[in-house]
Amino acid sequence: LRNSQALKLLFKIYNYLTCIKVHEPNVDQGDLILPNNLEQINLQDIDEKFELIIIAVDHTEYLKLGIEHFLDLKSDSGIIIDIPAIFEPTSVDFQL
Repeated sequence: LRNSQALKLLFKIYNYLTCIKVHEPNVDQGDLILPNNLEQINLQDIDEKFELIIIAVDHTEYLKLGIEHFLDLKSDSGIIIDIPAIFEPTSVDFQL
């Protein structure tokens, strides 16, 4: 995680959002030390909707979950940004 581009992105947007939930499948829950308004979550256990979902890394787990899982987590007015372009462009709101 030391040189993680996803972590750099997280800290760039940190001051602009009131509550940020982070999922990192390669780090055990609770092992990631995060500032106050950041919370590490388990994607399978989450039951809330999000205004913004940023998929920053092409983890195999995300492909296994499928875009439907992320669409279920998105609020009606929310957006999904798929930086590594792991899903079909028509299924997300923005890709690089």
